[in-house]
Amino acid sequence: MNKKIIIGIIAAVVIVAAIVLVVLFLGKEKLEEITLSLDIDYGDEIETATASIGYPKNAGVELKSNSDTTKEFEIKDKNCNLEISFVDELESTYDENMEADKDEEGYKEITFNGYKGYILKGTYRVEGKILLANDESNINKVIEFTVEAIDDYIDDDFVDPEPLYNLKEVQTILKSVKYNGSTIVENPDETEDMEVDE
Repeated sequence: MNKKIIIGIIAAVVIVAAIVLVVLFLGKEKLEEITLSLDIDYGDEIETATASIGYPKNAGVELKSNSDTTKEFEIKDKNCNLEISFVDELESTYDENMEADKDEEGYKEITFNGYKGYILKGTYRVEGKILLANDESNINKVIEFTVEAIDDYIDDDFVDPEPLYNLKEVQTILKSVKYNGSTIVENPDETEDMEVDE
């Protein structure tokens, strides 16, 4: 009798666990992944760094601008615009900017997907930086982003950008940021110049 009860309890636990896993899997938002690409010219070499971000395409998020280094998203039904750029910045410049920005009102340190950064909450927009990588070259790979209203005023009321920054769609995009690494190749322009000089 005890064996039947134990087997029944184990079966019930397995069924409940399976149902929970199915609900979690089906409830997970599917993201459309896109790549940002950045070329850094060191003279004789070129480094190409890539990062990826995902956005919930089926949740009213529209990709408005799609260049190699910059992506712009609109969430029209929530009057929100999000611009993300992939940039390179000297390590000293990033650190100096962060130290200077710490004194600004609206400064807050953030972490997305394990990457640290900070935001500045202003009157018209929330601006932020996420440090993706710092390597031997002392060149940081940084995501810069701006969240602002598409229309600053609705029915004569000013739109505060902070609730836009906190939108689920914006947070989902920022949490999806991932650095994919980089490759370094010889600069073909420099190689051609050397051949001409010889």
